[in-house]
Amino acid sequence: MATTKPDWSYTHEFDGGEQECGELLLDLRLYFDPLEPGARV
Repeated sequence: MATTKPDWSYTHEFDGGEQECGELLLDLRLYFDPLEPGARV
């Protein structure tokens, strides 16, 4: 049985650090909003 490895390439990287949940969700929203649909993070 042949298996293929997933394509783990990406064009953006987000590091939320050690934030509380609410802060992290807000930062994710602000980070993702301007990205083009289909962007890999």
